[in-house]
This record gives sequence, C-alpha cells and structure tokens, in this order.
Amino acid sequence: MDKPRTSPWVELDRTVAVETVPFSLDDVDYEIDLTVDRATSLRKLLERYIRAGRRKPGAYFSCER
Repeated sequence: MDKPRTSPWVELDRTVAVETVPFSLDDVDYEIDLTVDRATSLRKLLERYIRAGRRKPGAYFSCER
C-alpha cells in the first residue's frame, strides 16, 4: 500500500505527480514523486547501471510499476 503523498506535485518543477518511485543509494532509501514520463526516464537512465549491478542478498523482486 502506498503512503499518502505529502504534496501532489513533482518537486522538480511543480507538475502534478502520478507515481512514487522508491530507490536506494549508499544504503539510504529514498522516494520521489514523478510524472509517468519522468518515472520512465529515470528507469531508462538507471537501466545501464542496474544491468551491470547485482541484487543485494535478501533483496526481493518487486512487480510494482
């Protein structure tokens, strides 16, 4: 279940957010509210690194998108 959004807009440019995208870097968990197009762009940007990387032991597969 998604957490309620504290703001209905994308912090980058104040457009209306549609999707909350979780991600982690350096063992810090983040989430960002994005439009569908920006969420897709973020995933495409990270795709090269995700393919070259490996899952952390104990990490689970998520079908959410």
